[in-house]
Amino acid sequence: GGLNERSLNYWLAAGMRAQEQFANFEAISHFKKGLEILNTCTECPERDEIELMMLTPLGSVYQAMYGYAAPEVGPAFSRARELCQRVGESSQLFAIMWGNWSWHLVRGELKLAMSLAEDMVTFAKNVSDIGIMMEAYVAPAVTSFYLGDFAACRKWSEEAIAEHEDTEHCRIWSTMTGQNSAVHVRTYLTLALFHLGYPEQALKLNEETIEMARQIGHPFSLAHALHFTGWLLVNCRMGDRLYAAGKEELKIASEHGFALWESTGTYFTGAGLFLQGELDESIKLMEKGIQSFRSIAAILTLPGQLGILAEAYIKAGRLAEARSVLNAALELAKGNSDRSRLADLQRLEGALVLLESGDQVAAEKCFHDAIETACSQQSKAMALLGTTSLARLWLEQGRNDEAKAALSTVYGVFEEGFDTEDLLKAKELLTKLL
Repeated sequence: GGLNERSLNYWLAAGMRAQEQFANFEAISHFKKGLEILNTCTECPERDEIELMMLTPLGSVYQAMYGYAAPEVGPAFSRARELCQRVGESSQLFAIMWGNWSWHLVRGELKLAMSLAEDMVTFAKNVSDIGIMMEAYVAPAVTSFYLGDFAACRKWSEEAIAEHEDTEHCRIWSTMTGQNSAVHVRTYLTLALFHLGYPEQALKLNEETIEMARQIGHPFSLAHALHFTGWLLVNCRMGDRLYAAGKEELKIASEHGFALWESTGTYFTGAGLFLQGELDESIKLMEKGIQSFRSIAAILTLPGQLGILAEAYIKAGRLAEARSVLNAALELAKGNSDRSRLADLQRLEGALVLLESGDQVAAEKCFHDAIETACSQQSKAMALLGTTSLARLWLEQGRNDEAKAALSTVYGVFEEGFDTEDLLKAKELLTKLL
């Protein structure tokens, strides 16, 4: 049939308005009604243009509602890209590239995600649009982080902020990608700084990022920032603050229907309780969060989530369950997905081996593997944890000189953060070794 432009424009405008007001269920409904009408129309350039105008925001609303990796997302962006080749503009094509990259990223397809990220940077340089440049730089920063290249993540992030950040462009693009890139890139820079040995700078930047997210009034970006606050506070072992961040993330996610942040908000609430010593309730919440996270096809950060759950199982003496989830975490991290916490998983493997069998040779190898991974990733934070575990084992074996030499070397590379838990524990162990 012919194009009923008045009806189509009504559903397009209604969907856009609902999206701007964060009424995502309504936005999906309006866009889908418009697309149903389009399916009855004869193909022509005008029809393709309207379909593209509906599919691009629909893809980002799907990501907000169902998670980046949800099955609805990929086909929406794939069809949008096909249309874009025929009738699209550069900004529409880039928004689709961004959606496609994030879909593959959260499914844990990191080599492909890095290739797509490089394509986005090349595309941005060719169109010379400052807004597109900022969005493009986020992609390699984020992908580098999960590949365990924290120095590259820091480089891309700092360059994006210094050279391409523009508040108004970030706001405009957040309506196309679903999140604010000024907040997004800082969440990764925060975690990269922690790994590279700057916990105080990381905590300070995190507070600034949360404040920025509150001020721009974009609920998805605030929930996103609280999610990464969760990982930072896990790293810093700050249980009470982690619990509060998890609860707030969960509240925002529940109010707005953000499935991904609802699952990780539940998880971090549990992780916060675990760090405060409440084992039973914490394990239930972490299990629940991971179950819903997996149900939306998300893989990214799953190795880390399983690692903390394994740690809780170990504390609770549930060694068989700890072994099961730790094996799953290591398999994911060593595969094509999320190596950002691989060193910590290898350290946990050593701790679990000691409890299971007392095999000190096997445990020592695990600790060496953890240190080797951490050093290859330039993660001073994870090198410290691995070396502390190794030094503790050597102390038990009477190898005090080796333990002292190894631990004092790693401890000596830090310039700040001496009141954080990991550095305090390392210092306490060093005192015993003197």
